[in-house]
Amino acid sequence: MLTVYRVMRFNCCHSVSSDVEVVVLVAVAAAAAVVVVVVVVVVVVVVVVVVVVGPRIIYNYVCVSR
Repeated sequence: MLTVYRVMRFNCCHSVSSDVEVVVLVAVAAAAAVVVVVVVVVVVVVVVVVVVVGPRIIYNYVCVSR
């Protein structure tokens, strides 16, 4: 992330070809999208596990232990 910031800052100050800036922005956007997708998948999996497995564990614990 720091490298990206340096590259963008370098572009702004020295006006290097805009291709590099576009590539960097696309890379940042892709990385952000991947992170968002991973977070969403993890949250969905956790929710599904809690909703599906949770009640069974509680039921087994309460009913079997008696």
